[in-house]
Amino acid sequence: PSGEAVMPRLENKYAQRSGSELAVANFKQSMPASDYAALDRLEAFERDVMQKLDQEAITVIEENARNTALITTISPFALFDALVTLWRNLRMIRQVATIYGVAPGFLGSVGLLRQVFANVMLTGGLEAADGVLNQVIGGSMAGKVSTKLAEGLVNGMLSARLGLSAMDHCRPMPFEPDSRPRLTTVAKRLVTSVRKAVMSGGDKDQIDESKA
Repeated sequence: PSGEAVMPRLENKYAQRSGSELAVANFKQSMPASDYAALDRLEAFERDVMQKLDQEAITVIEENARNTALITTISPFALFDALVTLWRNLRMIRQVATIYGVAPGFLGSVGLLRQVFANVMLTGGLEAADGVLNQVIGGSMAGKVSTKLAEGLVNGMLSARLGLSAMDHCRPMPFEPDSRPRLTTVAKRLVTSVRKAVMSGGDKDQIDESKA
């Protein structure tokens, strides 16, 4: 669709979303349709509105990845780990979808999870997450990380990949090449956060259970 057709839909959609209405109002005031070309307005909307939503989504993804990694590291029960991770990833994807104005019900969320997970598996899945772990902490250090901690970090990074794929799936505008969130960036913050929590004793209070 042309910029002229897309812009009114985007403006109306996000003007009605709690949390983005002010950004849309400021955008309309600074970039009135009567004074600017549609492509210029699309670029400004990307910068002034969509990138703020992207940051909200990344915050949700990083929090979920961190808590998933910590739960896996701390818990001695593999089945519990798997069930909690599945539930948390489903919840994360629903949160990401809601940020972008998509509000799937439970069945819709499950369908979205299946689509996102299939996309992640097609692009490498666990192997990619494991590769990023080695890239972020270094091959020599990876060999010294405990099996349980490594498992937790890989699970956290897989959750992050699911979240980033959900962003691609739900975002109404494609990312600009230089603005697409990268797994390596998320992974570096994840490793730092989880390592700090584990070194402080792996206290379960480190996990935000109010959002678990």
